[in-house]
Amino acid sequence: MGKNYWEGVKVGFINKVGETVIPIEYDDATSFENGCAVVGKERKYGLVDTLGRQIIACQYGMCKVFSEGLAAVCKDGKWGYVNGDGKMVIPPKYKYCSNFTEGLACVNDGNKYGYIDAKGNIVIPFDYLGALSFSEGLACVRHGGEWIFIDKHGEKAIPFDYDYCFSFEEGLAVVERQEKYGCIDRKGNVIIPFVYDAIGGFNDGLALVTIDRKVGFINKKGEVIVPIEYEQANSFNEGLAAVKQDGKWGYVDSEGNLKIPCKYKEASSFGEGLAVVKFFDDWLFSGAYIDSNDDWILPFNSNW
Repeated sequence: MGKNYWEGVKVGFINKVGETVIPIEYDDATSFENGCAVVGKERKYGLVDTLGRQIIACQYGMCKVFSEGLAAVCKDGKWGYVNGDGKMVIPPKYKYCSNFTEGLACVNDGNKYGYIDAKGNIVIPFDYLGALSFSEGLACVRHGGEWIFIDKHGEKAIPFDYDYCFSFEEGLAVVERQEKYGCIDRKGNVIIPFVYDAIGGFNDGLALVTIDRKVGFINKKGEVIVPIEYEQANSFNEGLAAVKQDGKWGYVDSEGNLKIPCKYKEASSFGEGLAVVKFFDDWLFSGAYIDSNDDWILPFNSNW
């Protein structure tokens, strides 16, 4: 959770027709994920469900959403885990905790990273200077000065080292060598060559790439689907991606067609059929929720 930049402003949640479903009484909140959202009051955080019921009371210095039945919470500067009843099942003793994925969580004991199971047992020892969560059976860890992939036994799974690496998504992982990025498969084969200044993760089969400060999208074969000509872009979600050109935002589809013209001041990714856009100052409203046809579903005026 970050700082609320609008001091005194309260936040809550509405449905798709603008009805308030969770009272506008919190100082801070995240979007919903896995059926719950983090909310904050007076710098204490907890969790609510989609009906507004408090799953975890606002009592922790920080918390994360539930994943695989457990939620990471921070108490007195140390992280542990609570279950769905709010009971602390893994004591708060870690400097850092990730969400559980594939039965394991990445934790830091104050010095190095390792992995524990849902009972708090150490499965992979604290041997690493950096580590990411498991995805598709593998995890990226920093061993010495290089990043490698390990399996759930802590064994090196791909016989190569990298300057940096990211988790596997949709069968591919983004890796870095000599300040250039490419993608490998689970055997370490280079599928997308190291020619990009940056590569995002794959969503809907497409990944955001950057060359010379211009962005576009490629598919898993490395073919350019959305031309690398935009100033900025968000990842694909629900078949559309927000792109910025000449200082204005619009949306492209998964075939590279500009489906919604670049005319907005700001634009979010689509979620549950809607996206949030912000208008320029000469428009009647400050923004709106739009659908994939660019129809206004719920215009609004706010400081967003």
